[in-house]
Amino acid sequence: MINAFQTFGQVDLLTKGGPNNSTNLIVYQIYKDAFVNLNVGKASTESIVLALLIALVTIAQFKLTEKRVMYQ
Repeated sequence: MINAFQTFGQVDLLTKGGPNNSTNLIVYQIYKDAFVNLNVGKASTESIVLALLIALVTIAQFKLTEKRVMYQ
């Protein structure tokens, strides 16, 4: 699940965001804002949102797949 948020190379090499930004992902948007549009403040905010989103997904996965051990 977390690796899905890290797909940058495929989008950059194949489509550059696609026709009408249809394949634009948050990681590619951060790259475009920071290095193409030179809007570093917006890119920093998007990076923080991405980090929080990944943290929430990670916590949810730990809670949902928690294995319980019963000792006798």
